[in-house]
Amino acid sequence: MKCVATCAKGLEPLLAQELKALGAHPDNSDDVGAVTFDGTWLLVWKCNIWLRTANRVLVELGKWKGSRKERLYGGFRNLLKHWPDELFHPRRTFSIQASSAASEMTNTQQIALTCKDALVDHQRSMWGERANVDRDDADLLLRVRIYRNQATLLLDTTGESLDRRGYRKATTIAPMRETLAAACVLAADWNGQGPVVDLMCGSGTLLAEAGRIALGLRPSAKDRHYAFERLPSFVPEAYQELLPQKVERKVRLYAGDIRPQALDATQQNLRAARVDNFLQLQESDAFTAMPPKGPGLLLLNPPHGERLDEEEGMRGDLGELFRNYYGGWKISVLSGGVSPAKGWGMRPARNMPVFNGNLSARILVFEPPATE
Repeated sequence: MKCVATCAKGLEPLLAQELKALGAHPDNSDDVGAVTFDGTWLLVWKCNIWLRTANRVLVELGKWKGSRKERLYGGFRNLLKHWPDELFHPRRTFSIQASSAASEMTNTQQIALTCKDALVDHQRSMWGERANVDRDDADLLLRVRIYRNQATLLLDTTGESLDRRGYRKATTIAPMRETLAAACVLAADWNGQGPVVDLMCGSGTLLAEAGRIALGLRPSAKDRHYAFERLPSFVPEAYQELLPQKVERKVRLYAGDIRPQALDATQQNLRAARVDNFLQLQESDAFTAMPPKGPGLLLLNPPHGERLDEEEGMRGDLGELFRNYYGGWKISVLSGGVSPAKGWGMRPARNMPVFNGNLSARILVFEPPATE
């Protein structure tokens, strides 16, 4: 069956890389904010558990022409005939979300209502009864997307978004999205060896993601449920086999910041992420703190959005810091502002355009040569 993993714009290459590592075969389409692949239900469960840069995993149930209300209704009803009866049985509550772009039908509320009518009419004809709509906690989460008059019905197998890891107990100014932090770690192609350092730790999101990756822990730090657990295809015994087993690994995490409140937030969040046993905190300036014995991974999300001359000045100073003290390390930086790849005094080995919320940014990976 055709599946879709969604992500923030710019993270598609890393998401495709993750999917390959899980045994999927992503297609070569140029989708924005999504990667499509063929998979089984078992692979869908696995992707929900282990993907770090994805927000949701959807299963495509079908496509049809949806340029007008009548076509939308008729195509939806016809599509329902091709899926097992138990999936759309009236004992299962449902919700429908709709979106539309570059199409004749633009009223998403009308689109969702038309599809709801098609579903409940199908149920009445099959079972003589209909399911209830539950907007807050439905068993069946359906999404209808219309693009250029082509309608697609998707089944959300995730539920609560995958970026909600459950470890953010304290925040600082402009906290980083968990999926973007994971992308910074994955983009570095780090081998998991050596210390992990964040000189401007903020609320600790970069270290939390790096720590859980190094220890082989799944992205979610909380006991959560997925929407696929309420589907008729779910097999609890097979699902349990996909969950991580206890692995005896270690990692060294070093958090530095000039703000005591940032260090407090980092400690709280890494405790919730279950990696605080490996954490060392230091109130320090990024430009004077000495690195631990490496090489390892240096992660940074420097402040940006200030005046151009201040940004470029900081970049130049950081570039000098990298060359002088972090030779042989992997360095992954989320850089924003104007011309984010310029002013570092060195060429990045990787330069990935991404979005930090609504702001364009770059993940830059530097690999300064080892010094004698």
